[in-house]
Amino acid sequence: MDYIIANQSFTAVLNIPESKSADTVTYKVYKASNSSLFVQGNALYVAGISWKVTFTPNVLDTYIVEVNDETLDVVYSANFQAISSTGISQPIGGEETTPTTNELIELIDKAIGTRLRGGAVQSYSIGGRNLQYMTLSELRNLRADLGKQIAAQNGGGRNYAKFVDPD
Repeated sequence: MDYIIANQSFTAVLNIPESKSADTVTYKVYKASNSSLFVQGNALYVAGISWKVTFTPNVLDTYIVEVNDETLDVVYSANFQAISSTGISQPIGGEETTPTTNELIELIDKAIGTRLRGGAVQSYSIGGRNLQYMTLSELRNLRADLGKQIAAQNGGGRNYAKFVDPD
C-alpha cells in the first residue's frame, strides 16, 4: 500500500492492460472506513496502458481507487493510505533532508511512546481549524511497513539455519 498526504492533491497512475487511448475509463474513489463513495469522474489517458486519477484525501483513511475501462468491461483497483504530513515534513535535527527509513522508525517509536504515556492527543480543534494525527494502529502499521523495507534492503527478514547430523 502506498502512503499519500491528507489534504494534499494526489495523482494516481494506474495501468489497465490492453487499454487504448480511445477507451472510456471512469474512476471511483471510496473511503475504506465506511465504504462510502468519496469522488468519481473520468480518468485521463497518460500513455500506453496508463490512466491517471487526481483527488485530494480530506481525512486520514485508506482510499480505494477503482478504474473501470467500460470499453473492455474490466475494473482495476489500488489502495492508498492517507497520513498526516506533520511528522514527516519537519526536518530532523534542523537539517533540510529527507529522513531515512531508520530515522522515520525512531520518530514513529517516539510518537507511539508519547501517545502511550498520554502525552499526546489524537486530534484537536483551534479557531475552526482541525488537526488530526495518525491513530496508534496507523503508527504501528507504518512502523511494520518500514521494518519490512529495512529487512528487504538487508537481504530479507528471515534467517535460516541448517543443522547437519555429524554422524
